[in-house]
Amino acid sequence: MKILIIGGGLAGPVLALALKRAGYEVHIFDRVEAPHPASGEFEPGALGGGLTLMENGLRVFRRLGLLDSIVAAGTPVLSYDMLNILRCNISRALFTALSKEGVQLQPNKKLVSITQPDPAAHTLGVTAVFSDGTQTSGDILIAADGVHSTVRSILFPDVRPVKTGFVGYLGVSEYDTDVTPAICPTSSLTFLTNNTAGKSAMIMPSAPRSVHWAMYETSPADIAYDGWTSVTDVPGEAARLSAMANYGA
Repeated sequence: MKILIIGGGLAGPVLALALKRAGYEVHIFDRVEAPHPASGEFEPGALGGGLTLMENGLRVFRRLGLLDSIVAAGTPVLSYDMLNILRCNISRALFTALSKEGVQLQPNKKLVSITQPDPAAHTLGVTAVFSDGTQTSGDILIAADGVHSTVRSILFPDVRPVKTGFVGYLGVSEYDTDVTPAICPTSSLTFLTNNTAGKSAMIMPSAPRSVHWAMYETSPADIAYDGWTSVTDVPGEAARLSAMANYGA
């Protein structure tokens, strides 16, 4: 059976590795043009910020035989059964394993349409058509392309994510252990909250001399936002992030 996976973030590669080991033919497609995650060409934060993997996530990597490499690339939180790690390091471990299994990510593949057999035929089959004019057919297509899924918008155009006004900024920063040891501890998470203002933040060591951090707030104005575009107003976004960091506000 040939399985097509749309989306090369984290869920797609994890699923691809499990399916390949179960004996299926697997192909991954992603619209982003980027170096291969296993190439080592990524800087911290290149594929997003960091993640905290809880015990259930670590269990998945244990079953895939990747736990040791994932733990080695992250920072265990000693008071909890969890791990802080940069997203790019998870991708590197996943795609290194997939490469050994003979599964390659095909970048620059922006999905534009999906065709399926007549339901009356009662047969499996699907064809994914991409913006570069190529197409690939398989028995099953799996959507792993995130909250703004192109697959969902094609197959179920009336189904859309529910907006809550919850907005988050994530980043990766380097630090000097000789200067900021109290701010950036080596094996813990630091939480900051202001429930009255609807703000929260976390700072987590994720690799040697680097941390990933996140700031969140809930704003009714963001419920009306209807798009998914790259940031263009950098000063405006920086001002909002600065205001979010002011926990006295």
